[in-house]
Amino acid sequence: MIGLTVLLILVTAVWTRPSDESKPFGESTAQVVERTAVSKEEYQVLVNEILQRYKSTGDVEQAYQTLLDIVIPPSYKEVHLELVIIMGKFDAGKTEEAQARFNLLKQRYSWLSM
Repeated sequence: MIGLTVLLILVTAVWTRPSDESKPFGESTAQVVERTAVSKEEYQVLVNEILQRYKSTGDVEQAYQTLLDIVIPPSYKEVHLELVIIMGKFDAGKTEEAQARFNLLKQRYSWLSM
């Protein structure tokens, strides 16, 4: 009888415990770090630093990951997506295709280096 009482108390405690699953989508007890987009000028500097580091080290994984970590200005979404795709192609060994795409991108965005 005591065992059944203890079991009932445990089940009730677990059943009534609030959980993250009961919260609406997007809410959780985890701390959310809010990041703001960098300015256009900061973005250009960051991207060129990433490209120069890639050029000197050849570490495409680091370049790719660093690009993914940037909170981009809305006006640079297109160029950013293309840069991520290009780094993915470099990573996949499609060097000629990646370089050709980068050359086209440089024609549209003269501030790009590499």
